[in-house]
Amino acid sequence: MLYFRCKAYPMLQNLRLRHWRGDIGGDATRFPAAPHVPGIAARAAIAGTAKNRHYFGGARPAAPPLLRELATGWAPKRNSTMKITRIESTELVIPWLDRVSEPMSAHMSGAERTFVYRFLTDDGIVGVGEGGDCRGNLEKYIGRHPAELLMGPDPEPVQEAIYDILGKSLGVPAYRLIGQKCRDRVEAAFWSIDMSPQQAAAEALAAVGGGYFVHKLKVRPWEDFIEQAERIFAVVPAGYRLRPDFNGHRYSDYFTVDRMLDFARALERYMDRIDYFEGPINDRNLSGLAFLRSSAGLRISLHADPEWAALCCRHDACDYFQIGGPLATAVKVAHLAEATGHRAVAVELAGGGAGAGINTVWAVHLAAALPNATRAVDTVPDLRVASVIADPLKPKAGFFAVPEDPGLGVELDEEVLRRFRTGDPVVVGD
Repeated sequence: MLYFRCKAYPMLQNLRLRHWRGDIGGDATRFPAAPHVPGIAARAAIAGTAKNRHYFGGARPAAPPLLRELATGWAPKRNSTMKITRIESTELVIPWLDRVSEPMSAHMSGAERTFVYRFLTDDGIVGVGEGGDCRGNLEKYIGRHPAELLMGPDPEPVQEAIYDILGKSLGVPAYRLIGQKCRDRVEAAFWSIDMSPQQAAAEALAAVGGGYFVHKLKVRPWEDFIEQAERIFAVVPAGYRLRPDFNGHRYSDYFTVDRMLDFARALERYMDRIDYFEGPINDRNLSGLAFLRSSAGLRISLHADPEWAALCCRHDACDYFQIGGPLATAVKVAHLAEATGHRAVAVELAGGGAGAGINTVWAVHLAAALPNATRAVDTVPDLRVASVIADPLKPKAGFFAVPEDPGLGVELDEEVLRRFRTGDPVVVGD
C-alpha cells in the first residue's frame, strides 16, 4: 500500500475517518446507531489489523521500494531535479457515432467537447491526459516535480499526465505507481445514455459485437425500463449482464423504494442477469437502500466520498461503490470498502462513455492496482467517431488487457488532433 509518511504525499498524511462513531472518535449525532458494520465484529477489529491500521492513526506499512525511493526525493541523477516546464492544452470536438448521435446530443449536449493535455518536463519527457476544461488551473503545476503530485487532489487529466511522466521516467507502467498489480485484465462495461427500448436493444447488439458482456444503461423516468431490459435480454447472449444507472438522487420523486420493488417483481426472471442497480433511489435514503438489499435482494452500487462511504457501510446500504475523480479520494473509498465488508468497487471516470481514449486507459491502470476493483470499469471510448490515441483499448471476450508499456502506454494520434481541434493549443510555461 502507498500509505507512508513523506512530504510528497500530503494527501496521505491523515486517512483517519474523523467522524467514525465510537472509540475511534466520532460524532454520534451525525452517525446514528446502525445494526452492525458488515464483515467485521467491531470497529476495533478493523483498526487493529495491520492492513487497515493506517486508516485509524496506527503505524503505516512501508511503501514498495520503487515508491519509497521516488517519494523521498531519490531518483536517477538525470531526474533528480525534473520539473514541469510547459503544458499544452488542445480543445477538440469529436462527434458521436451516427447511431448514438441523437440521444447523446439530446441528453449530453456539449459533451462532444473534450481537451487533451501535454505536460512537458525539462528533461524531455511528455505526459498526456484527457478530460474536461481545467485550463484555468494549470499555471500552478509549472516548476513542480511530478512526484510532488502523486496521490493528490488534482483532476483526472492532470493525474493521467503526471503518472504518464513518472512511469516513463522510471520505465514502469503507471499502475506500478499506485500499487502492486492485482490482475492482468480488467472487465469492461459498455455505456449507453438513456434511449428508447428499441435503441437500447440495438446498442446492446453493438456492445456484443465490440467485445462487451456488461452494459451500463442510463435509466430515466421518461423511458420504460422494464421494456428496455426485456428487449435487451431478448437479443443478447445468456451471459450478458445489464447495469441500470438510475441517478436516483436526481429523480427521487420518481425512483422510489416502491418503484424499485415493482421493477424487481417485473424482472424477477432476469435478476441474475442484472449486474447491479446503480443509484436506484436517493442515496441519502440509507434505510430505503438497506431495505431494498435485505428484502428485495437487489445488488446496489453508489457514488460516495470517503465520509459518506463509511456511513453507507455502517447501514448496509450498498454492495459496491463507483470510484473516480481525484486519485486520493478514489483510493480511500476503495480501501474503506474493502476494510468494512470486502465490498468491491467499479472504476468510473468523468464522462463515462463520453471519453476519447486516454481516460479508459487510466481507468484500467487504476483497476489493475486496487485489490477489490473487481467490477467492470464503465469508462469506454466507443461512442465517438475517433479516439485521440493511436491504438485505443478494445475489450476481448469482455476484458481489457492491462497496458505494460512505461507510463500510460499510449501514443497520441496526431492526425485526429489536427482534424478535430477547434484552434491552436493554449500554452502555459516556456
